[in-house]
Amino acid sequence: MIRAASWTLTAVVAILSLLAVFLILLDWKTPWFKGPIAAYLGAQLGREVTLTDDLDLDLRGTTRVRAGDVRIANADWASEQPMLVLGALEASLDLVALLRGETRLPRVALSEPRVLVERRQDGTLNWDLGKDEEEQGPPPAIEEIKVTDGHAIYRDAALEQSVQLSIAELTGHLGPEGELELQGTGRFEDQPLAVRVQAAQETTSGNDDWRVQAEIELGESRLSASGTVAKPDVQLAFRGPDLAALNDLPVVDFPHTAPVEVAARLTRDRGHWLFDGIEAQIGPQKVRGDLRIDADQVPIMIYATLHTDRLHLPDRPKPKPAPERRLIPAVPIETAVLHKLNLQADLSVGRLEASPAPPVRDITLAVRLDRGRLTVDPLKASVAGGTLQGSLVLDGRERMPSSSLQLDIRDLRLDRAVPAEYLSGRLSGRIDLRGRGRTLADLLESSDGQLLFVVRGGEIQAALVELMGLDLGEWLMAKGAEAGGTPIRCGFIAFNADDGIWTAHPFVVDTRDSILIVDGHIDLPQERLNLTLRAHPKDASVLAARAPIRVTGPLRKPSVQPDAGKLAAKGAAALALGALLSPFAALIPLSEPGTAANPDCDSLLQGALPSRKPRPAGKKP
Repeated sequence: MIRAASWTLTAVVAILSLLAVFLILLDWKTPWFKGPIAAYLGAQLGREVTLTDDLDLDLRGTTRVRAGDVRIANADWASEQPMLVLGALEASLDLVALLRGETRLPRVALSEPRVLVERRQDGTLNWDLGKDEEEQGPPPAIEEIKVTDGHAIYRDAALEQSVQLSIAELTGHLGPEGELELQGTGRFEDQPLAVRVQAAQETTSGNDDWRVQAEIELGESRLSASGTVAKPDVQLAFRGPDLAALNDLPVVDFPHTAPVEVAARLTRDRGHWLFDGIEAQIGPQKVRGDLRIDADQVPIMIYATLHTDRLHLPDRPKPKPAPERRLIPAVPIETAVLHKLNLQADLSVGRLEASPAPPVRDITLAVRLDRGRLTVDPLKASVAGGTLQGSLVLDGRERMPSSSLQLDIRDLRLDRAVPAEYLSGRLSGRIDLRGRGRTLADLLESSDGQLLFVVRGGEIQAALVELMGLDLGEWLMAKGAEAGGTPIRCGFIAFNADDGIWTAHPFVVDTRDSILIVDGHIDLPQERLNLTLRAHPKDASVLAARAPIRVTGPLRKPSVQPDAGKLAAKGAAALALGALLSPFAALIPLSEPGTAANPDCDSLLQGALPSRKPRPAGKKP
């Protein structure tokens, strides 16, 4: 684009100068020929050109030409016209060099230029004038350039973003030995901008190149670059107070972070921009890796491999909820960003900290983003002494986004997972949920699938029982209160989800003295509970006379009361646990059968499975 812009500027200056010289030598008045000159320029550029003011030409010494209010039309598909407006263009032209086939412009001054650069969804640029590099020829030799009161707009349909750049003043000088100095000030979006560039021509293996030292200050952020540009090999360094300061760039939105420093090497190979040896310091976090960008694809394609030993998510103040606010947050799912780029990223985190949750270790994520469909597969991590493994899909290609989550949990220690020590034991299970919607609440309220969990060993502590309410507390703690908690030998928890209604299948908790059975449902769209807890004692005790407990009402503040109209059934053995627990057959591979500490739990798991019939002889599995 830069080469095309310089070629266009040179063509306008050269053609205007030659035609003006020709007309003046013939003593013809230029106002009569503004139309033909504009038509000739338009034919050369492939765009309509308008010249409003007369051409001024000064033949004393170096030839100088001035044109006011020059306009070049935009592409037919562009959002607005024109593409380029020059309030005034003044340039000096070396006619002798031009006759030798060289384009030398000792000085170029642009006043109040306004340029609109656009990229279409398919990657086409409005500045593409249909000229290849051979037709354009070599770039012009501009010895001095000055731009005042300029304004540039870049709009990208593929990224659905636009940015604006204002130039207060930009000056540049090209020395006789090929030294270039460029400096300027202005604003990028709403932030002050300062640019300083020093460059020198050098020849390596017969090829001309530019060695550049550049500094760009944008607000409180600073970017420095050093290296060659013809065959790019540049060392980059960025320092800023927050990555979110870069959100004005038309790529992706960065999160708010601690102060950041980044260093990397930038090269280009086979059309790909390569950021090698990335070293980033974001607050106390260090990130290492490599990045590759294919900007020729639409949308752009990014390949990344990134690792950090430690990642800490800062605490955020929790807003005070309004009394009528729903418990399930309506957090919006921004699917628009999924269409801005394609991504293949392998990410790993040694330790993730987000208080008050327990630290998560050894996180590995394979992230793929393909035209609006985000896939994380596999997703692996270690937490609370256990492991997590599964996959996540968020599909934003349809009018109504959809998502799915599959997650296997193995041997998670509840006393480490729960902030307060209310529970102990080991949890294994499986989550398989699907939903549709534009917010987190929509996804949960439309969820389908199944949740299955096994709790092995441990206790329900007295503190948690007290939180459940007096009646439920007395009911659960009638046995085992002297020990400060109710021992759990084995627990099975299952929900079937159907359009946001989570129905207990039911689930069972086997304590030292009783078997607790819970059935009912949770209505997520209405955010209401309707569960019944029944205790079946293993021996004669006060629990045998207790009524079932009803947990009903809104999720935010449920009611916990005994069901006085129904006494707990005394025939616990007649409950056909095998039929009740059949959904847990899928959890057997997640458990560790045969451990000496929990033989009863293993037996109950195996007993809950249907008996396997012998396979007929000769029958293949």
